Amino acid sequence: MEELERRVRGAEGEWWFRHTVSQDLAGLATDALVEGWDSQSLRVLAGEPSNAYDLDLGDLFEKAILELGRKRLTEEQAFRRYVGYLAWLMVSGRVGVLDGVQRIERIPWYEAPELDGLGHLAFVADEWGAGWGRPVAELEADSLRLASELLARLDADDPPPIP
Repeated sequence: MEELERRVRGAEGEWWFRHTVSQDLAGLATDALVEGWDSQSLRVLAGEPSNAYDLDLGDLFEKAILELGRKRLTEEQAFRRYVGYLAWLMVSGRVGVLDGVQRIERIPWYEAPELDGLGHLAFVADEWGAGWGRPVAELEADSLRLASELLARLDADDPPPIP
């Protein structure tokens, strides 16, 4: 799956699951326009200043996504896309492994028992932060393996749209 699609899925998941914004949505919109995606709201979003109010940007992002023909996600779909995005950030090296497991620990991972690796990743954050248990190299390797498996499972359940 290409990087732009991963970033959009992450923003969709975060917005529809948490109603928060952690990505630079104006930059994401600009990248989407460069890649040939186009809608009126996407153009407006691309021109927004970096210090614009996050919730206004989120509303504009939602409008742009819907104008592009993407469907509104259910809470479960949004949760899974957001988790997939967090796993991708770790696996791709865009965030450090400890940062990635800490991000996963902060979401309600216990509400998705079918995603068994999710809870384990959250517990690794505790083990890592407390400094007890396994060596850091082992925790990193275990976390990356679990994140990779989780990402593969989520991708198989929710393949990208065919262009």
